[in-house]
Amino acid sequence: MDIVLLVIAGIVGGFLAGLLGIGGSPIYSVIFSDFIPNLYSNQITENEVVQLIISNTIFAQLFASASGCWQHYKRRNFYPKTILTIAIPAIFVSLLLTYLLSTVSYSKNTFSIIFILLFIPLLYKMLVDNPNKKRFNQPYRIKVIMLNLIGCFSGTITALSGLGGGFILVPLLNSLFNIKIRKVLSISLGIILVVSSVLTFYNLFLSQLSTTLPYSYGTICFSLVLPVVFGVVIAAPLGVYVGKKLSPYQLRIIFILFCVAMIIKTFFSLLLDNISF
Repeated sequence: MDIVLLVIAGIVGGFLAGLLGIGGSPIYSVIFSDFIPNLYSNQITENEVVQLIISNTIFAQLFASASGCWQHYKRRNFYPKTILTIAIPAIFVSLLLTYLLSTVSYSKNTFSIIFILLFIPLLYKMLVDNPNKKRFNQPYRIKVIMLNLIGCFSGTITALSGLGGGFILVPLLNSLFNIKIRKVLSISLGIILVVSSVLTFYNLFLSQLSTTLPYSYGTICFSLVLPVVFGVVIAAPLGVYVGKKLSPYQLRIIFILFCVAMIIKTFFSLLLDNISF
């Protein structure tokens, strides 16, 4: 039954990754937050439990983004130069801030809510934009310095809030820089692929736990993450296929609804964290 739940989580997360260009991290983190503390909390520290949840979420995200990117590449909807121009500064800024923030105490949930509330105008613009009256831009026409700044901003928000890069990049590129939504979803998945590849390498070879867990290497628990990856590889191409069948307006509506769900989830997480029992 446990394996079935992990596969289902991979299917849901992979489908959302392909459909919305977000990597599926919210789904993976929820399932790993349930399994990992129950299985390993008596063997490792609380900080290491959190570390395992993040590392395995990133590993599943790597396969979701890779599978989605491959489908976009086959459809000639892939922009490697734009992806790398945004992803490289995002990696450096995210890693630097993650290291610096490890020495201080603050609430990621609080920052997430503040950030999403500030981003609501862009989400609203996604909703009301009329594509028939809008002049869309091509990714290669945006200046390199602007793409670098987008990467720095994405890396900053990712480090501060823990939200995946897709939540920032999709409304930013679609609403502010006027790139068509299908191109934006492909670019977002490509950036997630690059960033998660670097972080997975770190988690496999440069990160260690105080205790060696069975069927694990570095901070990746293969007994847990491989069933999720199996579901991801099945469902991510389906998400891309369904996204191709939907209109740009429908894609924007689904993305906005998912963002609203994330706001509600984050708000209740913050509320529960501050309730004293």
